[in-house]
Amino acid sequence: MNEMEKYLEAMEAAVEAKNKKAIELLDGLSSYVYQFAHARSLETSGKEHDAWEGLHQRAKQLVASMAKTGHSLWL
Repeated sequence: MNEMEKYLEAMEAAVEAKNKKAIELLDGLSSYVYQFAHARSLETSGKEHDAWEGLHQRAKQLVASMAKTGHSLWL
């Protein structure tokens, strides 16, 4: 999970800086992080589920912010 948090931090930094090139480069990573966190949230229960669901929602919000900031495969 720590690895996913670091990926999310990189995505957050790109969105915060409104760096379109960085966002473009992170498009593939954002898709991976979103799908992985979603799958893990479905596979787990209890506190582990809550943690993965939190990461999934965070990734979802970041993907939306990335799409608003620049061209995105998510549009």
